Amino acid sequence: MEPNPVETPEVYIPPPPTCDIPPPPPPILPPEICDPTLPTAPTYCPPPPPTFCDDKLSRKFTLSFEYACRNGVPFHSCSGNIVWNNEIILSIVPSDYAVHLVSIEVLVIAGDNSLQIEGTGLSNSYGLTVDNVKLVREGTLTNIVVNGGF
Repeated sequence: MEPNPVETPEVYIPPPPTCDIPPPPPPILPPEICDPTLPTAPTYCPPPPPTFCDDKLSRKFTLSFEYACRNGVPFHSCSGNIVWNNEIILSIVPSDYAVHLVSIEVLVIAGDNSLQIEGTGLSNSYGLTVDNVKLVREGTLTNIVVNGGF
C-alpha cells in the first residue's frame, strides 16, 4: 500500500510594510567666493622671521665653571656630566675635595643651544657642587649666563 501524500496548505504572507521617509534636504552651502555681499578678507603678509647673519660674530664660546666634591662626601657621589646640545662634552669624576676650574671651547648652532649639568653619582642629595658658570663669546668679555639662564 502506498502512503498518502501530505498536503501542505497555502499560507499567505503579506509583504513587509514600507516606510516612505523623504531624503534629507541638501546641506546649506557657504556663499560663493564671488558673492558681492561678502566682504573680502584682508590679505595677511607676515613679516619674515628675524635672521641673524652677522658672520663677523664668532660661533665659538668658552664655557667655564668651578666644581668640587663636598668635603666628607664619598667621591662616587660627586660625579657628573657636562652636556652641550645633548652631547656629553666632559665627565667629571673627582679624586679630591679641591675646587677645580674647567674651561671648554664650545660651538653654537643656529637656533637654540642647551647646556646641562647632570649628576651621575649616587643619588643622595649631596654630590658635586658647581659654581661660577660662564659662557663667553670668543672676542668678547660678556658672560651671557644670567641667574642660571641665557
